[in-house]
Amino acid sequence: MNAERIEDHMPRRTTDSPIHPGDSLPHNVKLLGWASFLNDIASEMIYPLMPQFLIGVLGGSRFHLGIIEGVADSVASLLKLWSGARSDRVGRRKSFVVFGYALATVARPVLGLVVAPWQFFVTRVVDRIGKGIRTSPRDAMIADAADASIRGRAFGFHRAMDHLGAAIGPLFAMAFLWFWPGQLRTMFLVTIVPGLCVMGLLVLGLSERRVKGGGEPEVPALNPQPSTLNSQLSTLNSQLSTLNSQPSTLLRLSTHSMPTSSAIYWRWSFSLWEIPATPFFW
Repeated sequence: MNAERIEDHMPRRTTDSPIHPGDSLPHNVKLLGWASFLNDIASEMIYPLMPQFLIGVLGGSRFHLGIIEGVADSVASLLKLWSGARSDRVGRRKSFVVFGYALATVARPVLGLVVAPWQFFVTRVVDRIGKGIRTSPRDAMIADAADASIRGRAFGFHRAMDHLGAAIGPLFAMAFLWFWPGQLRTMFLVTIVPGLCVMGLLVLGLSERRVKGGGEPEVPALNPQPSTLNSQLSTLNSQLSTLNSQPSTLLRLSTHSMPTSSAIYWRWSFSLWEIPATPFFW
């Protein structure tokens, strides 16, 4: 009887008081969306110009660019698997997210200081290491923060903000090089500004989920389940989607011989179709 009385006075679970689809998105979801928006602005300011910089300025080759991008993306993919599982075990996700974005914030402007292709390789890999470390814990934080009734909208908001930043970044690069032609190194250094804004948002605004009524964070259990047909089909679909991105990589290899404005325009037009999906009134 006493237990029943105590239970009556305890706060109801989220499932008893669902969040309606029209309600505002949680604070963490919005903050992570803006962090991705600013981070992608910085990334896309330099992404379309990396072939020109590596080949035209550092004296590298298409072979070097292919090796660099292949290794960097492979490292990022493997680290996503590790960082997600590790954040589950330690029960903390914010530190992974902050550290991952911090690596990218440092690596991007350092590209403006490198003088050899091997230095470009190391810097690019460090940038992708940051992506691999932050991505899975960040997505888990979005899932943790959003009720099941609005989880799709939460992830849709985040992806839209990410793509909007990817569309705006090349425009910023084009404007910068319009006023300061040929100053690629300086533009790489300028990317530290949005990176620092991201760090400020995350360090000061991002909150860690903790166990209700306790001081320790909740540690989800890892119980791998046998592979099912649905999971196998999902994995196959993911692999085929990855192959679909290869033509973009091959096209970018050809941009080293383009004028700077053409290379930026190519990248901008590639992201332009994402703008209508941006939720301006979330």
